[in-house]
Amino acid sequence: MKVSTRTRYGLRLLIHLASQEPGTLVNVKEASKHEGISAKYLEQIIRSLKKAGMLAVARGAYGGYSIGRDPADITVLEVVELLEDGSMLMECLDETSACPRRQHCSTLDFWQEFRGVITDYLKGVTIADLVRRNREKGLAMMFYI
Repeated sequence: MKVSTRTRYGLRLLIHLASQEPGTLVNVKEASKHEGISAKYLEQIIRSLKKAGMLAVARGAYGGYSIGRDPADITVLEVVELLEDGSMLMECLDETSACPRRQHCSTLDFWQEFRGVITDYLKGVTIADLVRRNREKGLAMMFYI
């Protein structure tokens, strides 16, 4: 399973925002500079996260973004499914797959079980868990944008 930069950057942004004091806003320009990615790319990620309610926006000269929901209620699975456009592992695992071998595939059951293990793990980890883990490791500064 290959996780896109979209998902990796999205998770890092959510961890950073969840690590901030309540009311702290982070703007796109600062985040873009810190992450070394274009503001345009970051805005695409932010748009998806905002639409899903994971980010809140404050407009104006001193505006920016903050965490939009309780970090304990945002699972890594939710972020992955959102930013990976719902695709996890292989297209053939999708019930609507047009694969002609689907009904006779010798490995389909294995891949379905494998996806279940990954899904259960990602469902069990929240943004709050990742913030806590990073604080325990002393990594909180790494996520300052």
